This record gives sequence, structure tokens and C-alpha cells, in this order.
Amino acid sequence: MEDFQFYTPVKVYFGQDSHEKLASICKNKKVMLVYGQKAIKENGVYEEITRILNENDISYTDFGGNKLPLYKKILEAVEICKKEKINCIIGIGGCTCMDMAKIISFVCMNEDHEDYIFAKKDPVGKKHIETILIPTYASGGSEIDAVSEVDDLEEHRHGSLYGIYADYAILNPEFTYSVSKKLTVNGALVSFIQMAISYIKNENPVGKVIGRALMKMLLQDIDNIANRLTNYELRAEFMWLSSMSTVGFLSAGMGGSYAWSIYSFETIAEALYGIDYRTSMVIFFPAWLKVAVKKFPEEIKAFVVEIFDIDGRFLPEKAVEKACKKWYKLLDEAQLPTSYDQIGKRPEEKDLKFEIKRYLEKPFTEEEVYEMMKLSFKGN
Repeated sequence: MEDFQFYTPVKVYFGQDSHEKLASICKNKKVMLVYGQKAIKENGVYEEITRILNENDISYTDFGGNKLPLYKKILEAVEICKKEKINCIIGIGGCTCMDMAKIISFVCMNEDHEDYIFAKKDPVGKKHIETILIPTYASGGSEIDAVSEVDDLEEHRHGSLYGIYADYAILNPEFTYSVSKKLTVNGALVSFIQMAISYIKNENPVGKVIGRALMKMLLQDIDNIANRLTNYELRAEFMWLSSMSTVGFLSAGMGGSYAWSIYSFETIAEALYGIDYRTSMVIFFPAWLKVAVKKFPEEIKAFVVEIFDIDGRFLPEKAVEKACKKWYKLLDEAQLPTSYDQIGKRPEEKDLKFEIKRYLEKPFTEEEVYEMMKLSFKGN
């Protein structure tokens, strides 16, 4: 186990009435609500949150219509915040809206923000506007983690802000009731992959034991959650489980790992197809396993044997093949795409190779990432 520092300053309110805390948290504040498209107005979440704000005379400004975490939109929001003297950001929805809320809060307080978002400068100690995150789609864990992603389409660059947490996370499982079976399974599998990344090559036995238990629990419960969408206990279990997937205690002390490359490589499809992180990740993961097992046979085999209950007598590549069949079965049952070919037309070779170069990470080569993408085009 390597030396590490663990820090999670987010105050979490979990439960059916947890959103009522907004009355005290936002007292005397001017709030911006950052959310997606029409879902939160159709499922009653927007109405419930604004009811509390209105009843307590808390001023708020809407910033909706967000589908992807776009840098251009973030700058628009920052201008509104400055004009309206906003001093509290509430991100409501999935990871896109929660990531945007964290970045907006940071950019508002830091003129040199590009050094941190696009140049990977460490933002520890930098200020941000008070931020509250309210997930309505349990999946990526942005509500508790310190990572936010952003895309600058105008300059063709991807940025990440590492080290800025929200101040509060309000987790009400009832806010996820309207998420469809298809999207619920998609979110569960993304949470699984994020835990897998912290598990493969993890040298911290504590994190490894916890991660194994959480992943196996998730795989066992996917059917239950998918078929009982308004069961409070199951939704609560999954909401907390997904929050744990990136909070940091699973990866504490694990050291450097080639598994982190999954985050970079799946972004290639996001750029080529204009799809979201969740869609890209669940398609890409089995292709990554099939190539990674050739480079790290014993570690990848150990992962699929321990988590997918594959017979340890199989050779590494055969064991991965068996695990991938189980993965594709989960996608098929939820009617999720198993290949990028199901998403759209294959990109031109020059565009594919450009994006591979752009997101390439060691220890994998361009040829290996190209193979991953080719496998992802075909799927199962």
C-alpha cells in the first residue's frame, strides 16, 4: 500500500426529506439552478426544489438546457452569476449538471481558471462559490467526488478540474424514481466500471476487499433495481453505492494504475459520436478488457475471476471472453447498445487516429487503443 492523503469535505444529507435542508443552507443566498433539459420539470423535482426556495424567499436564477458539460455554457453561466450576484450554485441532475455546477462555482472565483481546467494545475486552496449537488440519476458519483469534466468544442480540447468538491450533497432516492429501466441499468454499470478501475491493480487490500463487495452487490442487485424502479430501499441502496464509486476510499493507496486509462480512451467515442460518458463507457469497457488482458494477463484474469465468478482454470483471454459475454447480456437485457456501430456511422480513419493520438495514455500504444476502438465498433 502506498502513502496517501484522504480528504472528503462534502456534507451529505441522505433521505426522503433531505432536500428540505435547502431552506437553511440557502438562507439569504442568491442561487443559480443548473440542470438539464425537460426531465426534472416532468418528474416533479424542479417543482419540489423551487417550492422550498419560494416558501423561504430565496432568490434563484435558472440555467437549464444542459446536455453536455460545455465550456461555452459554463462561461455564459459565470457571466450571469456575476451580473446577478449569485453566491450559491445548485447542480441538479446527472454528472453533466453536477460537474458544470462545480466548475461554474470555481470559474466565478478564479480569473486564471484555464490553468487549472486545461493545464492540470493543482487547484487545492483555491476558492469557489458555495455549491450544492442534487443527483436525480445515480451513476457517476460527481455529487461527492472532486473531479469535474468539461468539453471546449470551439477549441477542440477536453478539460478536467481535479480537487474541487461541492459543499453539500443532497441525496433523495425518490428523486430517481422516474429514471427508466434502461437508464438505471446504464447508470449501475457505469458505477461498476468506476469501481473496477479502482480495483484492478489495487495494492491496498482494504480498498480491494470493499470494492469487491460493492461490485458483487451491484451485479447481484441489477435485476431487482431494474424491475422495481419505485422501491425506495433498492433506489436508496443504489444511490449510496454509486456515490461510493468515485469518492476516493476505494482507490486510496493503490498507486498508479493502467486502469485509469479507461477514462481517457472512452472519451474518444464521445468526441467522434457526440455521445455522453455513460453510453460510451459501457460499450468501451469490454473492449478495453480484451486488449488489456494481452498486456497484463494475470491481473485482468484475476479481476474477471474474482468479480464475474469465472472459472479460474481458463486461460486469461478465455476468462475475459466469458466475462464479456456476461457483460453484453446485461446490456442486451436492458436494450442498451453493445457497439458504437449501433450509435452511428463509423468515423473516418483520419479522425479516429487523430482522437487516439489526442487521448493516448501510457502504457498502451496507439495500435492497442486502435484495436480497442475496432472491437468497440463491433461489440459482441
